[in-house]
Amino acid sequence: MKNIFITLMIMCLISLGTEYKVLSQTTHTLTLKVNTADIKKRDAYLYCTFSGQPENTDTREFKTVVDVGDKIIWLGVSTSSENDIVQIKSINHEGGDNVFDKNVLKDSNENPGIVEGIVQQGTEGFVQKYKISFKIIRNGDPDNTNYNVDPKIEVRKYN
Repeated sequence: MKNIFITLMIMCLISLGTEYKVLSQTTHTLTLKVNTADIKKRDAYLYCTFSGQPENTDTREFKTVVDVGDKIIWLGVSTSSENDIVQIKSINHEGGDNVFDKNVLKDSNENPGIVEGIVQQGTEGFVQKYKISFKIIRNGDPDNTNYNVDPKIEVRKYN
């Protein structure tokens, strides 16, 4: 009887720990900083960095480490002019394991130029290569070019 009680207590503690991990989601705001004055469609990554990106890190190799249930928000800013607007239009699954519930996440009418996603259950240990598609409005004039940058997301795996 004592062994059953101890086993039940251990199971309760494990489930509480799992529940805590699920309820302790973090919001990651990934700000794409774009040199809107010099950017070229080809090799757009050379004109972009992320807030918090280590110096001398290729934007294509920039990796955000997240947990299941975390919320990720992508937004863009210009490093060239406060009159320029960078609009994130979509997040597209490119390779590896998809950590979201869709292959393409898009901005919305409620939040134009901002894309949000939630890391799905069952994705622990996954690494996803994804494409950020964005547009630029320069001094009120839309640039009809679609620019792309390809960073990564890694979902932490707990043993």
